[in-house]
Amino acid sequence: MDSSEIVIPFFPISPYYLICPLISVISAFAVITLSILTGQHKEPLGKMVIIILALDTIFCVPVIAAGHPYEKSGILCEVLIFIVHFGWEASCIWSALFAYSLLNIIKNLTSTSIENKMRWYMLAGLVFPLFHTVGAIFTDYVQYDSHMKQCVHVAIPDKFDGSYFFVTSLPIIMCCFLSLVWYGMAAKHLKRIFSESKNSDVIILLLYPSIMILCWGPNVILNSSIIFGQSPDPTLIQLFQGICKLQGFFNAVVYGCSKKMLKEIRKLRYCRCLGNEKDIELYRSFDNIETEENNSKVSLQKGYLTSSEERDASYQSFGY
Repeated sequence: MDSSEIVIPFFPISPYYLICPLISVISAFAVITLSILTGQHKEPLGKMVIIILALDTIFCVPVIAAGHPYEKSGILCEVLIFIVHFGWEASCIWSALFAYSLLNIIKNLTSTSIENKMRWYMLAGLVFPLFHTVGAIFTDYVQYDSHMKQCVHVAIPDKFDGSYFFVTSLPIIMCCFLSLVWYGMAAKHLKRIFSESKNSDVIILLLYPSIMILCWGPNVILNSSIIFGQSPDPTLIQLFQGICKLQGFFNAVVYGCSKKMLKEIRKLRYCRCLGNEKDIELYRSFDNIETEENNSKVSLQKGYLTSSEERDASYQSFGY
């Protein structure tokens, strides 16, 4: 390759590039397992969380597999990039969909909006990135450098890099932009929601798009300089690539450490200690009664002298 070209390796051989995705994979796998054991995967928000954590894993596993010093090939590079690109683009889209779900729940005051729109979420968050990734393979986005024995992207100084823009930068920019737009539309209602509900689900819907913006936002700036033929500082490239590979870790921590998940984990441990199926069902029934009584007390303290229909609706609001 020409010495004046900017060569960007997709899978640098460095412990730093292995540690970050490995942390994300372990964290995501742990939270997915806990979600299944506690039954949270059956709820609308739980389904969204498991999907995004699975996508984070799909993004990180090939990075770990390719981050070792062995000779690769052009076909292997295309296969690896196909999996990695699909994983991160779908994960970014699902992160933006959390912001959209937050807006819908705030407007409709019910969690059923997630379940009703799940089919469209699948279309936007899985089918679209799949077709976009297939198209990316037929561009010069990824090449194999026989000298470096690496999968690389090659940019020409002082020349607009169209393939890098449409394959990498544009999806990130769109996801960040849509998240900010939906945040802005929901902002005027957030104060009321936080004052009326302490449900951690609202916080999760709020944080997931923020994680995506914080992890990938710096990469948007970095990619912009590459697109227009600039050669960024290698230290910044290393730092920002490491941060974006920690998105799965941050996503796992937010859901795994939520009040609802911690409560379900404690309940699971207690039920395992009981061992008797009747005792387990009895414990769950008492837990449900206690939750309803607490909701009633909160409503009365805030002066919610509502009709029975309105009161029932208030119990359903934000309750996954």
